[in-house]
Amino acid sequence: MMYFSSRALWVGVLMVVAGGLWFVDSYGLLRIDPIWVAALFAVAGLGVGYVGVTDRRAWWASIPAGALLGIAGVVAWTRLTSAPDEWGATLFLVGLGAGFWAVFLTARDRWWAIIPGGVFVTIGVFVGLTTTMPELQAVGVMLFGFALTTGLVAVVPTERGHMRWPLIPAALLAAVAIPFVIQARPVITAYEGIDDYIWPVALLLGGAFLIWRVAAQRRSTPQP
Repeated sequence: MMYFSSRALWVGVLMVVAGGLWFVDSYGLLRIDPIWVAALFAVAGLGVGYVGVTDRRAWWASIPAGALLGIAGVVAWTRLTSAPDEWGATLFLVGLGAGFWAVFLTARDRWWAIIPGGVFVTIGVFVGLTTTMPELQAVGVMLFGFALTTGLVAVVPTERGHMRWPLIPAALLAAVAIPFVIQARPVITAYEGIDDYIWPVALLLGGAFLIWRVAAQRRSTPQP
């Protein structure tokens, strides 16, 4: 416990120094190269992350570590590049998502961290893609990211075995994403009434899957 306290103290000092430098620079009290601020945030993030990875009781530390590294990325991005600011936001969101992924990777029983980790990374990618592709396609990519995140939850083993229910929302999200990715609105307009077939078929397949699952579970359950 004393070892953890000493590490946390130094990380806290770095965070306070970085925050103070950012504050005085924002108000013009002292001109500081943002690279130094980014470096301090990065060192603080790595320090907090090290605590989270090496101390199982401090697994939560990976989340603020990801946020600190994301902030460091934003500051460095705005200082070193002239690219759209949206990509800076992407760095922050991806860093935050990476913190949740680290929580899962250090202990697989914390499968719940996959959901916020995947959501933050997906939203971050979406924000960046809005600068390089049509918004409809970017929305489709975001929906596919959500579908992938939900599907991964079904792959992770838990104390009760694999969870199958996430496959249903994952499939629905993927189905909804397809028209956005291919920008199918003109196609749907050209074939008026096609949506009268797509959604009923999707509902039929989804319902059939659920019925099959219930029947399979009943067959596998020993009868009294």
